[in-house]
Amino acid sequence: MLSRSVLALAFSLPLAFLAFAAQAAALLLATRWPVLATLATMAGYVIAILVINAPSWVAPMQLAVVASLFLLGSRHAARVTLPVLGVLILADAAAFASWGSVYGLTLGAIFAFALGQVVGFAASLAAAAVLGLWWGTQTRRVEQLRALAAAERRVASANASIGAAEAAFFAVVSVPPLVFALAGAIGYVSEQFSAAQVADVRAAADRA
Repeated sequence: MLSRSVLALAFSLPLAFLAFAAQAAALLLATRWPVLATLATMAGYVIAILVINAPSWVAPMQLAVVASLFLLGSRHAARVTLPVLGVLILADAAAFASWGSVYGLTLGAIFAFALGQVVGFAASLAAAAVLGLWWGTQTRRVEQLRALAAAERRVASANASIGAAEAAFFAVVSVPPLVFALAGAIGYVSEQFSAAQVADVRAAADRA
C-alpha cells in the first residue's frame, strides 16, 4: 500500500509541475490572444484535476485562470467575456464530476464535492470578469479622452498657424498702401512751404 502511494506521488508531482508550467506559458498569450489564453489555462487546470489524484493540489492553478479571465474582460466586451465565463464554470463542474465518478464516489458525494469546489471558483471567476470589464471600460474611456485632447491640441496648433499666416499676409499687403500714403503726405506737406522758408530752415540748420 505504501509503495503504491509513493508511486502515485512520484507520478503526480511531475504532472503538477508540468501543468503549472503550461499555465504560465498560456498566460504569456493573454496580451495578444486573451480568449485563447483563458481557455488554455482552464484546459491545463481541468487536465490536472483529471490526471492528478489530489484535486486540492491544483487549487493554486485557479489563480492563473482568474488572472487570464481578468485580462480577457479588460480587453473585450461583455458579449465575449460572459460566455467564456459560463464555459469555464461548466468545465470546472464537469471536471470534478468526472473525477468523482472515476474514483468511485457516490452520486451524492460527487454532487456535494463538485458543488463545494465549483461555487468558490465560480465566485472568483465572476469577480475577475466583472473587475476586468470595469477596468477595460475605464481604460478605453481614458484612451478616448487622450485622443480627444490630442485632436484638440492639433486643431489649436493648426488654428494658431493659420492665424499667424493671415497676420503676415495682411502685414505684407498693407505695406504698399502705407508707402504711398507716406509719399502723398510728404508731398502735401512739402507744398505748404515756400522756397524761401525752406532756405531759411536750411540756413538755420547750417548755423546750428
